[in-house]
Amino acid sequence: MNVAGIAPTPHGNAVVLSDQARRIGVPIFVGDSEALAIMLRLRGQSFERPLTHDLLDSVLRRLGGRITSVRVDSLKDNVFHATIVLAHAGQRSELDARASDAIALAVGNGAPIYVAGEVIRRAGIEIEGLGIDRAPDPAADPLHEGGPPPLKL
Repeated sequence: MNVAGIAPTPHGNAVVLSDQARRIGVPIFVGDSEALAIMLRLRGQSFERPLTHDLLDSVLRRLGGRITSVRVDSLKDNVFHATIVLAHAGQRSELDARASDAIALAVGNGAPIYVAGEVIRRAGIEIEGLGIDRAPDPAADPLHEGGPPPLKL
């Protein structure tokens, strides 16, 4: 899945993951700092000093590791549970993570984001009514500043 956008809502920010066809979305509520980190990474921007996700990226690179993918594995008590898959020294490791952190790291590293079918069935919504541009490449719009368009939930 891909990050379709970040939507401010009365209950906080929601990152919306979408399928390739941009028909089904999975909104995941995240904190302000995670929403900022994801948006900056989508736009290829950074702060002068590293944020937490930037620091983790630097540590992984320095140690010779890389993020190969992330998964949103389950939804328990309205909390999304994720896994970060790492490669290091020819070995594969999996780390338990908050979905927001996993998504930020995936975006920053160009790693694929997978969402379990059960999570999509339970939390998926139709994107049609959210005001998301269904064009395959929203960055092709000359007025678009990079990253996904803002969403309305």
